[in-house]
Amino acid sequence: MAVKFTKPEINVREKLAELDKPSGIAGEAMLRADTMAEQRNLINVGRRNAIINGGFDVWQRGTSVTTDGFDEYTVDRFMGFAKTSSWGGSYVATTFSRQAFAIEQTEVPGNPKYYARLTGTSTGRKNTFCTYLEDATTFSGQTVTLSFYARSSTPVFLSTQVQQSFGSVNTVDFDDITTSDIWTRYVRVFKMPSLAGETISSDSKLIVYLLRYDDVPSGTTLDFANAQLELGSVATEFDNSLRYEEQLALCQRFYYTTGYQKRHAAIGSGLYWHESLMFPVQMRANPTCTWTTNTGSNFTIHGFETTNTGSDYNGNGVRIDFRSNSTSTSAYLYGTMTANAEL
Repeated sequence: MAVKFTKPEINVREKLAELDKPSGIAGEAMLRADTMAEQRNLINVGRRNAIINGGFDVWQRGTSVTTDGFDEYTVDRFMGFAKTSSWGGSYVATTFSRQAFAIEQTEVPGNPKYYARLTGTSTGRKNTFCTYLEDATTFSGQTVTLSFYARSSTPVFLSTQVQQSFGSVNTVDFDDITTSDIWTRYVRVFKMPSLAGETISSDSKLIVYLLRYDDVPSGTTLDFANAQLELGSVATEFDNSLRYEEQLALCQRFYYTTGYQKRHAAIGSGLYWHESLMFPVQMRANPTCTWTTNTGSNFTIHGFETTNTGSDYNGNGVRIDFRSNSTSTSAYLYGTMTANAEL
């Protein structure tokens, strides 16, 4: 004789709420969270994305940047350039710009504000767009996941790559991508090569190429959004846990620009005065500083000092040396100072 057992469906959340031992406000909030992102925010899990400014929010150099050489940064923490050939050849002008998402668009989740756009200037050019992460040993020997969104106005053959640069180079290549005019998330799961036993140079870095020596035809726009590199074999939703000012502070550790104005009483022609300018965050290293004069009179910039005998700013600031050009007239200046400590 067959015996059939049945049991009613239960709502686990309701049953837990009925337990004599209360879960507390925090516990109830965790139970009621609809997504993993909500749960992570509730328990204040730290930043997962190793790429700084992967949401392309910070553009200290301007929201449209044209590069015509190697090692030229565009959106903060990302470098872009184009050449006439992959190896050798000459550099050609390429424009990278900030573009805004429509409010409440749904193609790229998480309601991001901006994305980065590369505009092709000439067919046959070899374009590159990448970011440098400090320390080649980052994620060494571990499984990691690279993810990003991309689209293009016409199809683009996209090569992505990760390099450990530490005096020697280890390279991880991925299957090539052909982009379309629809936002698509691309995910690459891989094991980072181990650097155990290797000699690591002081300027080592991990290079993440979203685009490496690929042709972006003239007039074609190639867009990138929500670039993320994280530990583990799962591509989680983009980490947007940092406020803009926090993301800006991470970027300013490598590059800082600020307007500056000063008026100084006449001190005599050929004499000097000095001003200290402190940075909002300690920079990665003592930076290279430059000055752009917007307007001014009766002065010249004599130089910048980030280290002195007995006085080292240690990346916290710079001393600006001014030279007076007038014996009897006060000096004034309005300009822009940049401090560069990029990798």
